[in-house]
Amino acid sequence: MDIMKYIKIPFKDRGRDENGVDCFGLVQMIYQDEFKIQLPSYIEMYANEKDKKAICHAINSEKKLSGWLETTTPKFGNLIILNLLGRPLHLGVMLDENTFIHCMKGKGTIIENTTDISWRNRINGYLKWKK
Repeated sequence: MDIMKYIKIPFKDRGRDENGVDCFGLVQMIYQDEFKIQLPSYIEMYANEKDKKAICHAINSEKKLSGWLETTTPKFGNLIILNLLGRPLHLGVMLDENTFIHCMKGKGTIIENTTDISWRNRINGYLKWKK
């Protein structure tokens, strides 16, 4: 995977293309480009990044899709679900067992480590595509 092509992408609320993405927009783009898996957009499920209840519902909907299985051992390509404000509100894609790529307002698309103090206590879980 050419990770650098994603690092250049800025944050854009409800973004779904190279001009800007939110966290799920990045996940959707990576899954389409790298794994040829078309995930739903969920853009119709929330008004903006401040709509926390609807975002939480969208993440939980994705978690329940038949294509996903929960896993405790993250690997390349798995989704990482992260808690913000005590709820599952953020997603990224694992690059290996400890690093993940994600997009956040104020940071854009970045690579971070799950062992970093900012994230280690916020991990809600990991999902792997079973198909």
